Amino acid sequence: MDDFILDGEDFPSGYKCWDLLRADRVDLTTYPYGERYAILQAFSPCPFINVIRTWKTREEKERAIFELLKRGAEGVVFKNHTAPYQPGRAGQDFKLPFRHTATVRVRSVDMNRNTARIEMLDGNRWLEVSGVKIDRGLVKPWGLR
Repeated sequence: MDDFILDGEDFPSGYKCWDLLRADRVDLTTYPYGERYAILQAFSPCPFINVIRTWKTREEKERAIFELLKRGAEGVVFKNHTAPYQPGRAGQDFKLPFRHTATVRVRSVDMNRNTARIEMLDGNRWLEVSGVKIDRGLVKPWGLR
């Protein structure tokens, strides 16, 4: 292949690739994911590109999820094998996270009561969710560092 565009992510252990968007001047984004993935297998021998494995049967998926959980993986993504490529979060993939994270910040601090108001990020907006007791002077509101 003379030219290609891969979709993946760079990790310390190497580049992990899960999709092929262009190969030999051919736009593959209209191809179903299953076909793009089959063409992507041409990169499997490359030592710098790790083509991630896929599982098709229910048994393969259950076994893989169990193994990934044991290894402490972040989660898995289920891709629609018949879907064309859609950039961003197009709603055609299903993510199953094994770990849950949150983005939280201190909204305000009441030094007289030794309390702080906490808010969490929900999409693109901040929601106040709680008040917490704090040790005097240990917490500062967002932006006053």
